[in-house]
Amino acid sequence: MDALQLRDNAKQQLAEIRTIETGVEYLNKVKAIETWAKAEKKDAELQNIIAEQKLRTQRILGGLLNESDIGKGRPNKMSKTTTFNSLKDVGINRDQSSAFQKIASLPQEMFEEEIATAKEETNKRIELTTSRMLTAAKQYEKDKKRKEQGEVIKTINISDKIKNGDSLEILKTLPDNSIDIVLTDPPYGIDYKSNRSEYKNSITSRGLLNDSKEDAFYLLDETCKILLDKTSQDSHLYFFCSWSVFSSFESIISKYFTIKTPIVWDKGNKGSGDLENDWGNQTELIIYCTKGKKNINYRKGNVISVPKVHSSKLIHPTQKPTELIKEILEVSALKNDFVVDPFMGSGSTIKACDEYGVKSLGIELDKEMFLLANKFINERTGN
Repeated sequence: MDALQLRDNAKQQLAEIRTIETGVEYLNKVKAIETWAKAEKKDAELQNIIAEQKLRTQRILGGLLNESDIGKGRPNKMSKTTTFNSLKDVGINRDQSSAFQKIASLPQEMFEEEIATAKEETNKRIELTTSRMLTAAKQYEKDKKRKEQGEVIKTINISDKIKNGDSLEILKTLPDNSIDIVLTDPPYGIDYKSNRSEYKNSITSRGLLNDSKEDAFYLLDETCKILLDKTSQDSHLYFFCSWSVFSSFESIISKYFTIKTPIVWDKGNKGSGDLENDWGNQTELIIYCTKGKKNINYRKGNVISVPKVHSSKLIHPTQKPTELIKEILEVSALKNDFVVDPFMGSGSTIKACDEYGVKSLGIELDKEMFLLANKFINERTGN
């Protein structure tokens, strides 16, 4: 089977789908061809044509399901698109039905644009996926909701993506409802000073600013208070913290946002920055919380295993790997989202956002750290 033959056959088959049954039947055929093509290691052009036909079939199915009783979770009574009584009878589950209907909700122009963009980006990789189209559908629904609520879809125009200054004052200058994701590593209140000689630069020697417990907890509370107005009606927030302050952080953050779950960052080996502890700390916690009902792009486990930054590359004692930040962005970020890190530190969040392709703003109080972060963000490689 060549690409041209498959494309011609597909056009005819798609045009003949009139019921949910015929749609599911054709979708199963496309999936079987997809499995064959992968097993035979067929070229990217053929595999992308197959992937495109699967998406187009899912879209047609979504439209048919949306018009039916079973697509709405009700027993079939007067539906013209199926004779079956339930999703189970027709051979699809509730999650598939929901996904297909979301893809069908995309306007035709946006659907075709997403197909075309994916083809351009492919470059021998298969990018025409259901998850990609679902992400586009979520972005469309989000923008549509904002319009319905009378909210102007923001175009954040920030002359500098990183700012040196007081995070509380700078956050106040942002428009209300403008932040979609907060991803930050605030002061923990542990008076951090490393015992390792490799870390003995001027910053780690004098300690971190605002890192006494009294300062840190006050700062977190004031930050959350401002973020409550500045975050959009449906937003995600991620706060890094140590186990020793988790309960205090949880108590403060829960006054303003809904805490969903702790996420564990597995660093791969034990830390050795604080030699007063008997056990080396191999993990760090991230408090994941929400405002409203911002959807995730996909569900994953709450343990993220990413090696910590090697000591030779550290510019900040609590520096996070950009790959760790990107794993979080993959779950939460849509292409038009705006990400803010009020306690930027090394700039890992901003660098990760640049690489991932979303707008961001980082704020850092320490002038010396700000300059180091600026250099790090603009480097082409490295964590």
